[in-house]
Amino acid sequence: MKKYFSVALFLLAFFFCSEAQTKYSYGIYYSPALTSRITRTNVDLDWLKAESDRMEKADFGYTLGVYTEREINKSWSARGGIGYSVFSEKIDSLNYLGIDKYKNEYRFLEVPIVATRFFGKSASNRPYFSFGYSLNYFLNKQTTYSLVGSNREESTVIKGDENQVNHAFRISFGYDFVLDQKWNFRAELYSTQFITSLTRGDLKRYPNSLGLSIQVRRK
Repeated sequence: MKKYFSVALFLLAFFFCSEAQTKYSYGIYYSPALTSRITRTNVDLDWLKAESDRMEKADFGYTLGVYTEREINKSWSARGGIGYSVFSEKIDSLNYLGIDKYKNEYRFLEVPIVATRFFGKSASNRPYFSFGYSLNYFLNKQTTYSLVGSNREESTVIKGDENQVNHAFRISFGYDFVLDQKWNFRAELYSTQFITSLTRGDLKRYPNSLGLSIQVRRK
């Protein structure tokens, strides 16, 4: 599966370096989001899905990264980037095991490639819609927990049945604000949905996130 990650990085490098004479810009983004997962399984294991849905709850995560963008014309642009993302989930109903807090953080290196369609005749302060693909390379999972009656939290990094290379679809609606001749500010509502299962085995998980992405871009 590592070959897919290498191909994605190659395409991203090609995207960065090609057609240097065209208009391009660089930016950074920070995206807090409510992250959760969709669980699927076969009919024989419906009881396992029901138990998982009962115990595992959505939690807040985030993504932080950099990107470069090229203008194709006045209405379209394409961008590619690389970032660090965290998908979180809380586990409830573990008091019978002496645990009153249990949280998992799934950490990824993400490589998004996104197309953007701008609306309106103005070259500044305009709404847009974007869609694209994100390769999510699984780094590790950190589990944080505390025992009943204790204020001390323990954390550990564990290995599970996660696939190292994962694929996701991303869409967003946003607004682009021109601050001056060199800087733009963007705010967008976005959703990222895994289209391949994060986990192997009979219990499939397709994480999703819904949040607000804040971007600062330099022309």
